[in-house]
Amino acid sequence: MIESDRLELQTFTDSSVSALLQLFSNDAPGIKLTSSFPLPPTEEKIKEWYKAKHAETSHTFAIILKSENTIIGAIGFSGNKEAVGMGYMIGEQFRGKGYATEAAKLCINYAKSIGVSKILAETFIENPKSEKVLQKLGFKNIGLSTKNFPARGGDRKINTWELNIK
Repeated sequence: MIESDRLELQTFTDSSVSALLQLFSNDAPGIKLTSSFPLPPTEEKIKEWYKAKHAETSHTFAIILKSENTIIGAIGFSGNKEAVGMGYMIGEQFRGKGYATEAAKLCINYAKSIGVSKILAETFIENPKSEKVLQKLGFKNIGLSTKNFPARGGDRKINTWELNIK
């Protein structure tokens, strides 16, 4: 089990999909800060999103707030053991309480436990709160670039972050 005092990371289930739909159905601004979560979200599109994220080299989890036994977001990583890409999202009403940082610490520790050497993350430049989360966790900004995100309207400026955990 992957958990802290406040949070637990659980493998996705059908109820996770429904909970994410409810959590993000009215949060277009938050979704736009992610690279690929469906907008507008529907149950079918969230299932497709999860299926795409759940490849053999992927580890995707629902973030559970233990005190309320409720899903407050999603987090995961994918790639080979030399370098994985990590992403996360927290529901609007749960932001600003340290949950993203806490969930990311759990995810990083899990990645380390299975032999991952390096974690990469990308943030859109208009998402300084996510950048602050990564900085708190020890990630270093390794560059600004432009990348095509079709689900977000095309080219977007991003910062790329790196954390060596080996």
